Amino acid sequence: MWPEGKVQRLLYELYAYFAIFIGVTSYRYDYKRRVYKNNKWTQLVASLGNLFVYVLIPLDIYYVVMGSFGLDSATDLTVRLDTLVNDVVCLLRVVQRVPRERATKQLFQQLQRVQRIHRFGGVKDTQVELQMERIYLLKNILLWLLTISLLIFMMLAFEKFGSNIKNPIGNRLIVILYILVIDGQDVAIHMHFLLTWRICQLYLHLNARVKQLLKRNAATVTLELQHLRWQHWQLALLFQRLNVAYNFILLSSRFSLIVTAAALGYYISILRSMENKESIMITSFALYAMIALDCYLLDLIYDLTKQCHRETTWQLKEHNLVKNSNSHLSNGCEQFALQIACFPLEIKPYGLFPSGKATWLSNIVCIFSWMIVLLQYHMVAEK
Repeated sequence: MWPEGKVQRLLYELYAYFAIFIGVTSYRYDYKRRVYKNNKWTQLVASLGNLFVYVLIPLDIYYVVMGSFGLDSATDLTVRLDTLVNDVVCLLRVVQRVPRERATKQLFQQLQRVQRIHRFGGVKDTQVELQMERIYLLKNILLWLLTISLLIFMMLAFEKFGSNIKNPIGNRLIVILYILVIDGQDVAIHMHFLLTWRICQLYLHLNARVKQLLKRNAATVTLELQHLRWQHWQLALLFQRLNVAYNFILLSSRFSLIVTAAALGYYISILRSMENKESIMITSFALYAMIALDCYLLDLIYDLTKQCHRETTWQLKEHNLVKNSNSHLSNGCEQFALQIACFPLEIKPYGLFPSGKATWLSNIVCIFSWMIVLLQYHMVAEK
């Protein structure tokens, strides 16, 4: 189901065990048995991680609402808003863990069933396949770089602003555990990325087989074309079910990333006036860039999936333009194209906004707008 290469497999295994450890899911893909399953130990570890969230996050929310940070009004408001948004999102994500992982298991099984019914053949587009592999590797590597950068940023901020705390070792441990809990949002959206990546890959294989069949221009391939049409519809249906199961994750992840990135940009601006700022400034810029790149890769795989879905229609239309095309095959192509037109692929969390590279650009503009507003408020508060 997942890529069989050693590097790809290692990256997935690291991700799967990390997701279980922080309580995002209790399931993982077993490469030997080729099943997506859990057991009593993974359930226990994930449940303990969720229990820690139920204890830590409400306490952090209480401290954010009732506590005093000793900062200026603009920075105080930014810290409270950023922390509160991430805490609430984290708490709601944990509440939805069980139904989400059950839906993921069902989708995984259905994808395996679709893949086993028919082995896609044909000559694949090596350039697109290579692009898919690069996206997979880059997204998995970025997942760990983002986690490490977030940990380093929080530790540096703790060293700079938490020097008066009585129990620094215990507080450092709590900060590390808190960051792992908050990072669960990115880990959860990564599962959506993996399933979307797999659906996109199956569309690529299906399109290669369709192209091979259309070159024959014979009535004998009409039956197999009907099977491919059914599988094309199944993949579109599974993609829609995947988005429904991850609606909250898609919406909350995008919203929390916008808030965090805007707050981070504000922190970078006010840190410029402090002493010994080099290390934390470098980490902040790196974290800011990786958040933007992570969002871009997510939107890129969504656009590629929609593009592969539409590419089948282009192949069918090109066949209808061929002279002396087989009538039975042409009728099959028309029905196939009509089906694709009736079941378009869309990613709209709760129907609010479409996901794609165009959305990514608008999110970047929104982040800069919020950051400018915060800086203006900070300048007014200083005066």
